[in-house]
Amino acid sequence: MRKVETIMKKTIFEEIGGTYIRHGDYLIPCLALSEEEQRCIGVWGQRHLRYLKEYRRSAFSGRKISDCRI
Repeated sequence: MRKVETIMKKTIFEEIGGTYIRHGDYLIPCLALSEEEQRCIGVWGQRHLRYLKEYRRSAFSGRKISDCRI
């Protein structure tokens, strides 16, 4: 019998330096989020926040909002 070697082609994720973790039978990509820069929201975002604050108190109170002008 002839021994057949299986060579898997690298994925785009692996080509840009990504790695995987084996979890059981699955390969899960190792992902990390970069730090988000803080920036002010626009006019429509401010209007939406005002709407949440006035009419949807429960939705507004659960949001993490800082340094926003309303």
